[in-house]
Amino acid sequence: MPDLLERFAPLFKPRTVAVFGASAKRMTLGGLQIKMLNEQGFAGRIYPVHPEADTIGGLKAYPDASHLPETIDYAYVAVPSDQVLDVVRGLAGRCRFAQIIAAGFGETGTDGKAREAELLAAARAGGIRLLGPNSIGLYVPASKLSYMHTLSYEPGSVSLMIQSGGLGGDVMNSGEVMGMRFSKVAHVGNALDLGPAELLSYFAADPETAVIGIHMETVKEGRAFFLALQQAAAVKPVVILKGGMTAGGQVAAASHTGALASDARVFQGLCRQTGTVLVDTPEAFVATLAAFERMPSLAGNRTILVGSGGGISVLAADACHRAGLALPKLSAAAQQKLVDMGLPAGNSFENPIDLPNWTITVREGEAFGQVLDVLLGEPVDLVIAHINLTVLQQHPARARERLAELAAEKLAAMGPGPRGIVVVRSSGHEELAAQRQRMIEVLRQAGAVVQFDVMESIAVAGRLLWRHRHREARRPGERGA
Repeated sequence: MPDLLERFAPLFKPRTVAVFGASAKRMTLGGLQIKMLNEQGFAGRIYPVHPEADTIGGLKAYPDASHLPETIDYAYVAVPSDQVLDVVRGLAGRCRFAQIIAAGFGETGTDGKAREAELLAAARAGGIRLLGPNSIGLYVPASKLSYMHTLSYEPGSVSLMIQSGGLGGDVMNSGEVMGMRFSKVAHVGNALDLGPAELLSYFAADPETAVIGIHMETVKEGRAFFLALQQAAAVKPVVILKGGMTAGGQVAAASHTGALASDARVFQGLCRQTGTVLVDTPEAFVATLAAFERMPSLAGNRTILVGSGGGISVLAADACHRAGLALPKLSAAAQQKLVDMGLPAGNSFENPIDLPNWTITVREGEAFGQVLDVLLGEPVDLVIAHINLTVLQQHPARARERLAELAAEKLAAMGPGPRGIVVVRSSGHEELAAQRQRMIEVLRQAGAVVQFDVMESIAVAGRLLWRHRHREARRPGERGA
C-alpha cells in the first residue's frame, strides 16, 4: 500500500521538524527535544519557534508558524493547553502532522471534550493530522526520533501503538533490557485524531515492521478497527494489551485518556475472530512481543524446562501447567544419554530437568551445552532454559558467561525443531546485574529469545505462540477458539 506508506512518511520519517515550547533561558520539553535531535544526528531540518528568542540550541528561532521557511512534516507542540489551539491554527496549510503534548482535554470532562472538538475542527480545516493530545510522542530509532534518553537508536522490527506514555516507557525499557529492538512507537494519548485503526493499517503495510503491539483503553471506531485488525493479524502477529476490561478499569480509563472502554466480552470475541493475541499484563505483553520478534509461532505446546534450582523448576512447571503447556517426560533414550554423561549426583532427568549449580558449570559450563544437545533431539516444541546467576555466583565468572554462549549456540538456530527461550535470572546485585546484561547481549546477537525472569509471563508467551500457530493453520472463515 504505497499511498498509506507515503501518507505516514512525514510522521515517521520527517525531513522538517518544528518545535514549539522551547526556551533559550531554561530547559523545557521543547528544548529537550531539540537537544535530543541534535545529539542523535537527526538528518532533517529543525525549526525552533519562540516569540522572542533569536536562537535556541544553536539553531535560528522563528517567532511564529507564519515565519517558518517551508512546510513542516512534523510539529512538536509542547505548549500549555490554553495555547495549543492558536498554534494549530497558525500551522494551517503549513504542517502535515502535529503532536500535542498538553493534557487538559477530553480526559477532564465536558469542558475538555469541547476543547478537543474545537482542536480537531481547526486541525482538519488546516489539513493537519494530530497525534494526541496528551501524547508524549514518537520513538523511531531509524529517524533519530525519541522522547526517552534511556533507549538506544538501534532499529528493530517491533512497532507499537501505545495509549499511555508511562506504560509505554516501561514496556520499551523492559523490552530493550531483555534484547528487544523497536521499529516505530507512537504514543497516541487521547487519540483524538490518529488512533488504533489507522496505525494498525500502517504497521501492517510497513516493511520495517514484523510484529505489532497495541496498548489501548478504548475503541472509538469499532467497525474500522475491526477491519484494520482483521487485515493486520492476517499478515503479522498482533499483540494487544487492553485496559478497561473491568468496571473499575473503565472508570480509570475515563479519567486517564477520556476513554470509554468497550465491553470485555465483545473485545475478547473480536480478538478470537481475528486471530489477535490478547494479554492482560505488561509483563505478558513484553514477553509475547519479544517471543514473536525472535521466533515464528510454535507447532505445538510440548515444553521442556531445564536449569539450575529445584524450587524454581517446580514453580516454572506450575506456570506452564496454568498456561496450558504440556511437560512430557523425556524418552528413555534421552534419559540414558544424560546418565551416560557421568555428571555429579543430584540431578533430575525427568521434566523439568534440574541441574544443580555444581552440575551446570561442569567443564566451565560445557556440560550444559551437552545437555541441551540431548534435549533438542526430543520431539518437543519449546525448550525453556533458565540460568540463575545468584545460585552460581560462587563459580568463576567465565563459567557463568559460557552458559549464555552455549545457550545462544544451541537455541538460536531457527531451523526445524524446538524453539528456545532463555531466562537469565539475577538477584539484582550490581556485579551480577552487569553480567546478566552482557549475557543477554550475547543471546540477543545470536538471535535467541531472552525473557524476563517471571516464569508466569514466559509460560503465557509460550502458550500464545502455540495458539497463534493453531489459528494460522485454520481454514479461512473458521471461528477462533
